[in-house]
Amino acid sequence: MTDDRIGELNNHYIPKFIMNHFGESISCYNVRTGDLLVGRSPASVFCEKGLYTDDVEKMLNERIE
Repeated sequence: MTDDRIGELNNHYIPKFIMNHFGESISCYNVRTGDLLVGRSPASVFCEKGLYTDDVEKMLNERIE
């Protein structure tokens, strides 16, 4: 049975395993808004809810991360 719901998982468009190489906290600049985010955890940046279906996110986690 597939799970094609969108919106429940927090999907990263830059994988967490890449961001983890930069340390426990990351600072990033949003070019659209001009906001500077300082000291954010890798789990809270470069992500969006509902970017992928839950099945796609689970498959990516199993095969890549």
